[in-house]
Amino acid sequence: MNVIELKSKLILNKLPNLLVFTGPETGVMNIYIKQITQKLNLPIMKSNSVKDVVNLCTGNSFFKTKKIFIVQDDNEFLKTEEAWTNIKEILKDNILILYYHIHDSRLSFWKHFEAETVVFDYMHPEVLSKHLSKETGLSVENCLFVINNCGNDYIKCQLEIDKLNQLARAKNISIDKAFKTCYKEVLSMNNSGDLFEFIEAVLTKNKEKILILYRDLKKSGEPIVKVVSLLYNNFKNILIAQTISNAKNIQQNTGLNYYMYQKAKEFVGYYGDSEIEYILYILMQIEQGIKTGSIDAELAIDYFLVNL
Repeated sequence: MNVIELKSKLILNKLPNLLVFTGPETGVMNIYIKQITQKLNLPIMKSNSVKDVVNLCTGNSFFKTKKIFIVQDDNEFLKTEEAWTNIKEILKDNILILYYHIHDSRLSFWKHFEAETVVFDYMHPEVLSKHLSKETGLSVENCLFVINNCGNDYIKCQLEIDKLNQLARAKNISIDKAFKTCYKEVLSMNNSGDLFEFIEAVLTKNKEKILILYRDLKKSGEPIVKVVSLLYNNFKNILIAQTISNAKNIQQNTGLNYYMYQKAKEFVGYYGDSEIEYILYILMQIEQGIKTGSIDAELAIDYFLVNL
């Protein structure tokens, strides 16, 4: 089930009583959990395990009141196949939302609950920029700049744009004027430390620094899909910056706004056009491989660096 199908089932009030959520975009996931709660008018109860939920649903207690149960990373349930067969019958009118940080489609669990699984990936920058623009009032072009510096992370983008809104209110100016005059001072540019240093090392072909920073990056717990997405977006921007002959009307012609273009120009020349095209191909293969389970997420960046 994709996010659009989930939205449709929510509108039609046809949600299953078991949902499995996964993926890096927890901000959008939390929005849907809130919408489900409001739609069904049920309280939320977080639990440590599915086993505890089963006890509450079958025991004689006041907990029999309908609820939305949320369980995170229950590895015991993930591996206990005999518990899967009758879980929906046990839940009855209650809703159980399982959330797993890691999605390995090779496991039997994911095959068994494929129809109930919703993967919350980072939204495409163009889609997210329109959504954020409508939500915050910041222009689509400036939203794209924020997105590029927040790794497509919805919550991070919201927090950064909220800073601009506060400044705009304080100075009694528009949010876009606040962005134009103070974005360098207000926004937390490249605030993911090791991640953005690693990205920059890759973009500048600094091999020694890449290896050092990659060790630190693995310890930081940054979502691999986010790293792959950032690499892809940056290389795509560089390819545009070093192949266009005229930056006039760049937003309309390429979707790359002026600020992103200026940032990409800093890395022009480190890779040839054909090299970048190959890198973009490899990154697309990696992203698809992670989603299908043919590439182990923990080895995905190693695979990329070998190909690099």
